[in-house]
Amino acid sequence: MALANIKLNILVEQVTLGPNQFKSAIIYKARGRFKGYSWYFQANASSWLLEIAEDMSIEPRELPLVGYACGGWLFETNEKINFSADEHELIVELPLKLAFVFNLFFENKLNYLPAVSCPCSE
Repeated sequence: MALANIKLNILVEQVTLGPNQFKSAIIYKARGRFKGYSWYFQANASSWLLEIAEDMSIEPRELPLVGYACGGWLFETNEKINFSADEHELIVELPLKLAFVFNLFFENKLNYLPAVSCPCSE
């Protein structure tokens, strides 16, 4: 699957993990659109996920929402991504991950998550 024309918006965040604020981690986030579907990617040193929104009117900047405010598909794995804390390595790795998940998506091999409905919000 050719993903060469995808525009990548990558955000790098320093996130505090503990109450003592001594531990921190780098979390990479990226958003975009592919064949009309908005997607959201998040990775850290030990896992990564990709969500795809069902509603094509949802903008990438509005994600993550899948399973809460909108239905869609979520791929999660504990597979480690071998990149250091620089964006260049993620830019090389990310299209490979996107191609893998979108191939599963277009083959109907991802689990669908409906939006959560709460009677208390009606």
